[in-house]
Amino acid sequence: MKTSYSKKVSILLTKYAAKVQELKKEFLLELNDKGFPFSNYIGGNIGNYKKIISKLPIFDTIVVIGIGGSALGTKMIYNCFKKIFKKRIIIVDTTEPERLAEVIENIDIKKTIFIPISKSGSTMETAANTLFFIGKAKETLKDNWKDHFVFITDQKKGDLRRFVEENRLFNLSLPEELGGRYSVLSNVGLFPLYLGGFPIDELISGAKEYLNDVKQGTLTEPFEIGFANYKLYKRRHNILILFPYVYRLKTYGEWFIQLWSESLGKINKEGRKIGQTPMIAVGPTDQHSIIQLFTDGPQDKVIFFLNVRDRNVNFTISEKLNYSSFGYLYNKDFGNIVNIEFEGTQENLNNLGVPTLELELKELSPENLGRLIMFSYILTVYSSHLLDIDPFDQPGVEGGKRIMYRRLGKRGY
Repeated sequence: MKTSYSKKVSILLTKYAAKVQELKKEFLLELNDKGFPFSNYIGGNIGNYKKIISKLPIFDTIVVIGIGGSALGTKMIYNCFKKIFKKRIIIVDTTEPERLAEVIENIDIKKTIFIPISKSGSTMETAANTLFFIGKAKETLKDNWKDHFVFITDQKKGDLRRFVEENRLFNLSLPEELGGRYSVLSNVGLFPLYLGGFPIDELISGAKEYLNDVKQGTLTEPFEIGFANYKLYKRRHNILILFPYVYRLKTYGEWFIQLWSESLGKINKEGRKIGQTPMIAVGPTDQHSIIQLFTDGPQDKVIFFLNVRDRNVNFTISEKLNYSSFGYLYNKDFGNIVNIEFEGTQENLNNLGVPTLELELKELSPENLGRLIMFSYILTVYSSHLLDIDPFDQPGVEGGKRIMYRRLGKRGY
């Protein structure tokens, strides 16, 4: 990965270079000593995966039933690399009946594997959708419905674990301390991906390589970006715009928004509500919409660009029209066009004094997406250290759940 910064950010990092190194060393001491859930649990068990797959019926579709961290990671990777997959993956992460109807209309239950995922085993949306699809499977498959379900939940606790054990269903587990938003490199993400024909070994390899390089102190980007963004946040830059110039990374942006929001939007030890609001924009599309707000709107934003140096595919414009609106495009290739669009946007924002950060990947590959995922984890947890908050809890989510359960008549609420 390669980084670049606007003048405002570069000056800030030069001024605090010694502090960046000091904080990096402190973070690495903890990372190398005991690690974090995301760094201690990377990879699944392919032996178990193969054993389960050998007992499944012939299928062409995988329906992942989950919400938040149980679904977004798989969705991100599938949307990045649809061409690689040998099976279709459908994500069901809503209780909206129109979406359920759409899924039922577009699958053959006899050729579908359902994967309900809930760490706690009690997530209402996942429970409701699981019950719905079990009912539909029973209508079609009768007693053979069990052959079409693989459950992923806590290895010991929860009603879903109890249901799985009592009915002797196919299942995989995940560690108790591994939260959903940090779980894409565990069974939660890896099993559906493997089942769909994705090379999970390449994804894991990229993540592990990046983690090892960070541990050895050879990488600086998560610490430079994290510190610069923290300082800008303290100067009232309360919005972080993730701005990929790679359309396939749009869902990565959705995944990052959950990771950043749930990890860093907290009440700190002094009782003050803190947190930087993440947003996603996608170039070059959003050059013609929300960019107006970034240029002439309030100066409360940090723009975090993502780009790739080498595109996986490219085309050259061979059609020539001698009009001012078209002629200059003759013989231009689209990879160069999109890079020039990016550079123009970046330079304009820099000229206007808007702080920008850039992270460039050589190409968008499974290995590099693994690196990007690990970078995101490290950046988030490092930022939590700067803010002095716990990045692994989400107390604010629980209040709404309690109200919802009470209104639905769940016992104990």
